[in-house]
Amino acid sequence: MDTKNKITWKNIKSKIEKEDKSELLKLISILYSLNKENKIFLNMKYSSEEISLESLKNEITKYINPSPMSHQKINIVKAKKVISNYYKATKDELGKLELMILFFEEGIDQLTNCDGAESYYDALISMFEKIVKELEKHSENEKIKYYKRLRKDIDSTNGLGYGFYDILEEVFEEIF
Repeated sequence: MDTKNKITWKNIKSKIEKEDKSELLKLISILYSLNKENKIFLNMKYSSEEISLESLKNEITKYINPSPMSHQKINIVKAKKVISNYYKATKDELGKLELMILFFEEGIDQLTNCDGAESYYDALISMFEKIVKELEKHSENEKIKYYKRLRKDIDSTNGLGYGFYDILEEVFEEIF
């Protein structure tokens, strides 16, 4: 496909704006049934009930620290997408932070059970840096609430490879 004929959001948007409400509802219905990710996103966005973080936590665990019996591969991208979609749908800062910390903790658990590639360590460091940046937006009370939990997480990494513990310590000291 050459760049002249490339379909962009702008092209699609202009056509969607011309549709009537019933056609848009049909389209959303199709998108809802098309895949699990769309269904979860729309459920989070439009559910009148409180969104249960528990099911999302299970998804993250499945992708970051899969059970050896499941024969499922680690999928960092999908785990991050769970967090991103949750936040896009709810704008819940604390829920997002909880999911990010779970991602980090499950990653540590995975590493303590079986060592990972350098890229896995890098993904966890990146998530930890995002957690620290996210915490900077919150009050001192919120920071203190997470201090012990994160301190325990970091301490559990002592002895893991690639200077992981030292890097986490350095990042942690920036905020605490």
